[in-house]
Amino acid sequence: MDFSDVLLLSRLQEPSRASVLVSKLAEHGVNYSACVSLEKATNDFAESLKKNDIVIISTGFPILKAKAAFENDGPIGAVLLASLLESVDISTVFVVEKRLSRAMQQLCERSGVRFPIVVSISPEERRFPDILRGAKHPIVFIEKPGRSIGGKYLNMFGKDVSDYIYYPELLEAVVEPELRLSLGDGGNEHGSLTLVGGDIELGKKVGLQAFTTVDHFLLAGTSNLAATALTISLSKQLNTDWQYSLEYERSLFEHAKEVNLVDGKYGWINMSVDGISWDEYSRHLQVLAALLDKKG
Repeated sequence: MDFSDVLLLSRLQEPSRASVLVSKLAEHGVNYSACVSLEKATNDFAESLKKNDIVIISTGFPILKAKAAFENDGPIGAVLLASLLESVDISTVFVVEKRLSRAMQQLCERSGVRFPIVVSISPEERRFPDILRGAKHPIVFIEKPGRSIGGKYLNMFGKDVSDYIYYPELLEAVVEPELRLSLGDGGNEHGSLTLVGGDIELGKKVGLQAFTTVDHFLLAGTSNLAATALTISLSKQLNTDWQYSLEYERSLFEHAKEVNLVDGKYGWINMSVDGISWDEYSRHLQVLAALLDKKG
């Protein structure tokens, strides 16, 4: 099992949406390399941190079958990344929807992230605080809906979730970030068009649902898995004492249950992400961590 197999979850009984998308990209002459994408994103992120002591992380995807409750894919990875950043004295500002803000605050507190700033955005008003205006801080989007050709924001089934979210490109316009990273798992996340170099017609052919671009888009079997890979890779680039712990990530899953974040596939509150049980998912995490440790 190589790095791409692990990150794309391509060896599961049911192929991940990410692995299916990579196959479609290959059919149209686009060879997506998870390893190369991670390395480039890590290098640019580490470079941006030399000039910034604040990182903005935005996460949150509403699940319609769970009455628009937010899923655990995204918030778990966001807090994991924040734990690393805090260890090197870099502050995290979470920008999330109003309905997710309390859960994010609680998830941080229960997971030992001591000094998060959680900015709550109302989907009805979509107003951002002046402190973010022109801040230039890098932004990491983790599992955020992206704008479709028709201007709507769609879930994996093509259903409209626009009314439940703020729009990621509005945050970009306010902050004017020097670096934009996006982590996703299937082609409907903000920045997905980056996978085809911004080519809209090619994006249609491979089945993308989001047609926005960012500086780096990291595709994985789940967005949390992409965040784990980025966090471990960045920790090695920064030469920090921070160490990845499978037990810590398990605790994030447990705390996500406690604050009522749901499995994105089934809409239930469980020790699973996108329908993958913790037991199965943790095996991929172990292999991923080992491969990154060997690579680093």
